[in-house]
Amino acid sequence: MHRPFTQLQKFFNKESQHVSRLHNAVGTGTITSHLLEEGLSVSLWDCTFNGHMDVHAFNSNTKNDSCTLLSFDTAEQIRFRKTMDEGKAVQWWDHLTLLPGYNFHMITEAGSKLRCISTSFSLLWLHRINKALRSEVPLWNSDLSIIPSIMNLVEKQQLEEVINSIRSSAGNLNIKSAVFNLLADYMTNRYAHSVLLEAQSS
Repeated sequence: MHRPFTQLQKFFNKESQHVSRLHNAVGTGTITSHLLEEGLSVSLWDCTFNGHMDVHAFNSNTKNDSCTLLSFDTAEQIRFRKTMDEGKAVQWWDHLTLLPGYNFHMITEAGSKLRCISTSFSLLWLHRINKALRSEVPLWNSDLSIIPSIMNLVEKQQLEEVINSIRSSAGNLNIKSAVFNLLADYMTNRYAHSVLLEAQSS
């Protein structure tokens, strides 16, 4: 399964099965990762960077069957730039959905803080979940490879629950439960937003 920020991961040393630590020369912090079930994984990025870096995050394989939801709790002094918009660097949104073919840069400065939940899931996993719930979330029905959105209060609380469950080493079952709650609310809101846009355009 493809995961974002592979270029940044080279600055981390693996400490244990789940934890990798950022090199001192680059900053402080860790990535804590868990494979929750086949087709679903989650990582907590909790880092502070020492200086300027321009990290290129991309997935050129548009036929790749995986998707990643980035949920930002903190992104202080971190800017993002789409490759097509050279020269433009903006503060990012709360949620960022990365579909196959995404391409952007993450720019850090001295003291930049990143606390983010990265949830990666396959199209097959999403299909299984939709079938079980008898619903259809139009996550892939988009011409965009990067879909930004703003969190509501419930989603922010759910994000905090995911972060706390990973930090406390709560075990895969509790972490998975928290991740499911975050994903379910996000997908439900995205579906409602899609329906609203269709209604407005008709």
